[in-house]
Amino acid sequence: MPFEQGKPKTGGRAKGVQNKSTSCLKSTIQGIVERSFESIESDLQDMETKERVGFILKLAEFVIPKMRETKIDFNSLSDEEIDELINRLKNTENES
Repeated sequence: MPFEQGKPKTGGRAKGVQNKSTSCLKSTIQGIVERSFESIESDLQDMETKERVGFILKLAEFVIPKMRETKIDFNSLSDEEIDELINRLKNTENES
């Protein structure tokens, strides 16, 4: 059955749900790190400072999400969207 315009997409993964193989791989890596933590910690102590920092930064890539640059083109926003952003900023300022 071909895709028909105007009808919602059905099937497949829901938005935001991780790929099963990605989840499995992350769990496996996490298990390896947890089981090997003491030896990893010992290895870190034996490393030079530069090596240690590099190793920690590489591990962090698997734990901490990468920051992405966000740009807002105010010229493409409607007046309502700009008003909403202003209100959010005011509310954030009032909470501080």
